Amino acid sequence: MFLLSILVASINRSRKLLLLLLFISMSNNDDEMSDVGSEERVRLEREARLAVLNVPIEERFEVQEPVADVGDNPFQEGHDVQFELPADHPLRAAAAARNRVTSGVAAAGSVVSQATVAAFGRVSRRTLEDLVLDEVIVRKEDRGVSGSKIFVANRAAATLGLDVKFLGSVHLQSKNAAGEQMQKAKNIQDQFVSNLDVMAKLVERIKQYDMLLPLQIPTVYNDVVDVEERRDMGNVDRDIVDLSKHWGKLSTEHCFRWQCDFNGYSIDDDHISNVMLKDLMANSLDPELKKQVDEKYKLLHGYKKGGISYFKLAVNQIFKMSSMAEDSLKSFIKEFGRLGLAKIPHENVCTIATQMDGVAERLADSNVLRSESLTQYITGLTLCSVGAFKVVFLNRLTELTYRDATGDETLSGMSSPEVLEKIHEVSTAGKAIYDHLHARNKWNLPGKHGLHATLSANVIIVVL
Repeated sequence: MFLLSILVASINRSRKLLLLLLFISMSNNDDEMSDVGSEERVRLEREARLAVLNVPIEERFEVQEPVADVGDNPFQEGHDVQFELPADHPLRAAAAARNRVTSGVAAAGSVVSQATVAAFGRVSRRTLEDLVLDEVIVRKEDRGVSGSKIFVANRAAATLGLDVKFLGSVHLQSKNAAGEQMQKAKNIQDQFVSNLDVMAKLVERIKQYDMLLPLQIPTVYNDVVDVEERRDMGNVDRDIVDLSKHWGKLSTEHCFRWQCDFNGYSIDDDHISNVMLKDLMANSLDPELKKQVDEKYKLLHGYKKGGISYFKLAVNQIFKMSSMAEDSLKSFIKEFGRLGLAKIPHENVCTIATQMDGVAERLADSNVLRSESLTQYITGLTLCSVGAFKVVFLNRLTELTYRDATGDETLSGMSSPEVLEKIHEVSTAGKAIYDHLHARNKWNLPGKHGLHATLSANVIIVVL
């Protein structure tokens, strides 16, 4: 306060005197002197003191004429008093040194450290494709130089066989290295559902190591010489089939032709992806099933060989859609409609929804999925021990019956893609309601108090 009173009393005196008082005030404030001092700051302060002391005493106390536009009182309301130092003045450099904060140390009075705040430094919004790429462990351009140690390590990790293998027909009697029977399925339905689970793990690995692009196949094929025109590459709206999801939608010959073009004209990184895809698929088949696929693969000539062709041959063998297989998959849905959730372990909706989606997709790819499968699926969901879940799908079943009887479009007139879309809607709703009831601790099964099935990936409960 003493220093402040001197400052006010001497406001019309020399500006240099005011700067001297300001410097003394800063020097006496120990709180402002943090641990960021340096030899440079000490040197600058010494130079500042010498610069002030070199000013003659008469100039220090020289009366300063008031500025014309502010009047005699520089603190008059509405006026801003500023004492500007030259850019190269020693006092300015000394003050800057005092206020400097070392990297990583928050300034006094800071409420939140910078490390706790998200930095939105991206100019444009990420696309959905960008979000998918961020889930990749090793991108194709980061695999390393071919033949290098890092490349060999990345390729080995990407093509390592899955722990659980794709299984062939029951009659193959495949065995593991220990001589144990690998085929545990009792019928075609069980075998099919088991292989669908393995496919989900395979696709996850393919995405993690950026090998999915070869399986994105255009539906168009023009029998012309130029590859760009042959695949209608200039048309951004052309139809593309993801073979990892809809392997039954494209013919085997169409996939072979795509393999030929891919081998001939794809960039090096994508061609390596295609080779790695073949190795991963081969390493994930049970031994007897692999023999069957390899026998067909050996018959292909050079340009038709590769990961795309091998993948197509393998899924054709694994998910062979004969009339018997179609009947078996339809029976799987029909049996669920009769027995319901009560026969699923812990009445786990997520388990049956994943299996039902996979079975329905295969039937839809063969264009044999009918509306009765939809009603059977919903009927099975009504056979549940949890009343809150059961009533939702009872109402849904009633609504379907009402629309079928009174609406312009009947269930029997639905196409396979339309039925598949409805089944996906039912599965999504079922999993959401199942998770919702779990989160509220209301998925209590009779005779199994407190027993809850595993939550799906989009719900996390934290117990404090």
